Amino acid sequence: MAIYQDNSELARRLGWIRVAIVLVFIGIGLKLWHLTVVRYDHYRQLATQNRVRTLPLVAPRGLVLDRGGEVLVDNVFAFNLLFFRDETDSLQETVRFLTEGLGIDTGDLEERLDSAASYPAAQPVLIKENLTMEEVAYLLAHRGDHPELRTSHQPRRRYIHGSLAAHVLGFVGEVSREELQTDEYRSNKPGETVGKAGIERVYNEHLAGTDGFRQVLVNHVGKFLSELRRVEPVPGKELRLTIDYELQKVAEFELGNSPGAVVALNPKSGDILVMASTPAFDPNLFASRISAAKWAELIEDSDRPFQNRAIQSTFAPGSTFKVIMALAGLESGVIDPSSSVYCNGAINMYGRPFRCWRAGGHARQGDRSGVEPIYVGCDC
Repeated sequence: MAIYQDNSELARRLGWIRVAIVLVFIGIGLKLWHLTVVRYDHYRQLATQNRVRTLPLVAPRGLVLDRGGEVLVDNVFAFNLLFFRDETDSLQETVRFLTEGLGIDTGDLEERLDSAASYPAAQPVLIKENLTMEEVAYLLAHRGDHPELRTSHQPRRRYIHGSLAAHVLGFVGEVSREELQTDEYRSNKPGETVGKAGIERVYNEHLAGTDGFRQVLVNHVGKFLSELRRVEPVPGKELRLTIDYELQKVAEFELGNSPGAVVALNPKSGDILVMASTPAFDPNLFASRISAAKWAELIEDSDRPFQNRAIQSTFAPGSTFKVIMALAGLESGVIDPSSSVYCNGAINMYGRPFRCWRAGGHARQGDRSGVEPIYVGCDC
């Protein structure tokens, strides 16, 4: 007698299993399609960034010369430290390495990282300029542990004669986020060096060159393998001033550290040969980022070293104008070489008294026995 066995339940379960397997493979296929087709460009870029690095080649700014060709401002090449944020596994560990290993001030480092927060992730951040050979060697020795840190050979502005003509030449610095929003710096990119004052700022577009770049192939620890592409930077244009270096040097030497200004012009052409203002500052302090302590020292200085007294101050013409008045009087015949004036402390003009700065006045001026008369009027 045959026994009938009902396999319908088993068949039903196998059917559900087949459906589940099909759904799993459909899901895997959809995910694979999404990764390889929909997100192809995104993952291709990430894969490229893991092995290809774009390093900036900063263009040197144009030279600044005096009227005779004397170089006042040029560039020197120095090693700078760059930080690739998208390659770090732990920002905290990188910060610890920089502060403890290289002695970088924590506040300065945080300020640089905050300023770079709006940069594209792949854009390197300049951490420290003008590295010493010991610092370069230290970084190379730890390159395997910190592939996110690299050294770069970049130009740095050099003001050859220190504070000479500092107010005329000005200084450079990294463009700020606020400046990038203005029309003046709208064409610049984050992290670029721009003119901040003086000639450097007024002729920034003339002096600034065009940066290049190099694409290099690196391995997983950041070791250089080969160069894929290079675009050379274009240096900035040369700028020649009307300032005469030798005359400027003499003027500033005579002024010393006393607050004052000297301006000398060529009367035939109007060229400014000298524009000296003291006390001054050293623009080289700004070529590498100036420390907060030094900046505070400069802006809190009671002698105001940033003030260009030749064009930014208002002074009464004083005795310098007496020469003009004396010549006008002699030419018109109002006075002659034997004339003198008497200062009683005030003079009434148009119904209003104008008082002398010295109480009681200066008495008679220009009538001195045995001494050449002074024909410059009184000090009223």
